[in-house]
Amino acid sequence: MPYKKTIADPNTFLANVADLYQGTMRIFMEYIDNSLDSAESMYRKEGEYAYPIKIEIKIDPDNKKVYFLDNCEGMNKGYEESSGIWKDGLLAIITGIGKSTKRGVSWLNGKFGFGFHAYMACAEKISVITTKKDMDHCLFVELSSQTMDVDDEEKISKSKFPYESGTLVTISNFKKDWWNEIDHLLLKKEIEKHFEQLLGRENLEIKVIYGDEEEVCRPFDYDGYLGKKIEKEIFELRLRKKGTEEVVKLKSPVRIYLKITEDVLISKRPVFINKGRRIEEVQVIKSFKLKSKYKGSCWSHSNLTGYIDVAGLISPTLSRDDFIRSEERDAIYQEMIQLEDEIVAELVEVNSRIQDVGMSRLENALSGALNKLIKDYNFRFKPELVPGEDINVREYEEGNFIFSQNIGDGKGGNGDAVDNPKKEDIVVAKTDDETDLKAREKKGNGFLIKFSDREAKRSDGTLFCSQYVEGEGITIYTTHPEFKKRIRNNKIINQRLISYLASQIMIRFKDKFYDKKGKQPEVQSILNSRSDLFDDMMFGVYEFEEMLQPLNGKSLINLEDSSDQNYE
Repeated sequence: MPYKKTIADPNTFLANVADLYQGTMRIFMEYIDNSLDSAESMYRKEGEYAYPIKIEIKIDPDNKKVYFLDNCEGMNKGYEESSGIWKDGLLAIITGIGKSTKRGVSWLNGKFGFGFHAYMACAEKISVITTKKDMDHCLFVELSSQTMDVDDEEKISKSKFPYESGTLVTISNFKKDWWNEIDHLLLKKEIEKHFEQLLGRENLEIKVIYGDEEEVCRPFDYDGYLGKKIEKEIFELRLRKKGTEEVVKLKSPVRIYLKITEDVLISKRPVFINKGRRIEEVQVIKSFKLKSKYKGSCWSHSNLTGYIDVAGLISPTLSRDDFIRSEERDAIYQEMIQLEDEIVAELVEVNSRIQDVGMSRLENALSGALNKLIKDYNFRFKPELVPGEDINVREYEEGNFIFSQNIGDGKGGNGDAVDNPKKEDIVVAKTDDETDLKAREKKGNGFLIKFSDREAKRSDGTLFCSQYVEGEGITIYTTHPEFKKRIRNNKIINQRLISYLASQIMIRFKDKFYDKKGKQPEVQSILNSRSDLFDDMMFGVYEFEEMLQPLNGKSLINLEDSSDQNYE
């Protein structure tokens, strides 16, 4: 005689299963999911919702409660006592663990029937009010995470419910640490991520309410970003079963939609979706990473977004962060892997363009900051007098530098005519007792910052990190190993890179500063003391590093407004 499996303490068992949920956001998705499933049958019949579907998630910070209200089909009792038959209804989802009627419906998301009890991870109580159009009353039940007992449902007046049909779920008595992580704006973003394919449907509105604030959830607009699309629809899968290959035609195609953005680092990685819901980002699915040619690395790029709709062919694990092992899963993975070389080639090309544009913008940002620092230092290049004909020059200020220009006198050193004067823009020092300067002056270009991808070697073969070159400014070599260590693949400017740039630029700046002002007493005193020289250098680095903090955390491609940055 066979023995039946039993669970000695079902409540403890359910509580441990609930612990698979690691955050309130993921728990809340279960209740929104139930509302969407309730409306799905009418959508499937007509290809649209018969009336505007409204789903509201209201967070009550004063009473520490969260409400999930919908105007979908609602539920009846779900159990016929006379026949002992379970049907889809309120008591069925509460007490019939593992008996979910959704298991036989391919287009509904829930299968195991556990989602209703997910609240046990974060709170102690849950209550449900529900009604259907053909009912003249509402059903009400309340449960506690401390017991498996479910009191018989109460019947309450339908006038107490705001819609003709629908369900209201209330979660209360939250555990303190779980309640503290609830954020209505983060919840809105999570809903938009989780249900992005469904939010695009007409007549569907999901709203998050916090006090008097209301946030309507919007679908993600892939077409709003410039970039290259990679699309593939799979109408059949080659499955390996018992050593043979079998071609299986699909009722609904698996759809791969990817986009490599050019105008922004989107930071919205491709996800697996199933029946309109996000399962998880591709990059974190362990079973896929093990098979990926690039170990999943290309799927984590900040310029790559999109989704893989598995069309219900493969099932997520109970925690919904991976897929259950199956031949269909492996076949879908192989279709994705076949696209990886194309994805990587496109990303390399985009990276190159971003690098060029981004580095140019960073050059401008660094030059702007250094100009501000030069002004603060009251630092000017002094004119270098060289033998030759005297010329008259007029000084004028442009930006943060003082320039002088040959104004000509109609004669010139070589007898040039007035209508063909010689002109030369040069950086000069302004002094209290000199308003007109007479000398032929040597041209200087000041401190412009630029990046170079070539190598610059010393005579012993070691590499320069940076150099100052007369007429070119300060060059920072991006090929140097120390630079490469500090520039991230996602092209986000980080603190290590800022510190590196500040030190390299200040070394070149201070070297020129000492060279030009070395005869001034205050500079001479610094040069005569090794410790003072080092201190002056380091404090210069600290000052410039502080000025560059507005760049921290920004992506190279998002530096368009860096010229307007206030480097204080």
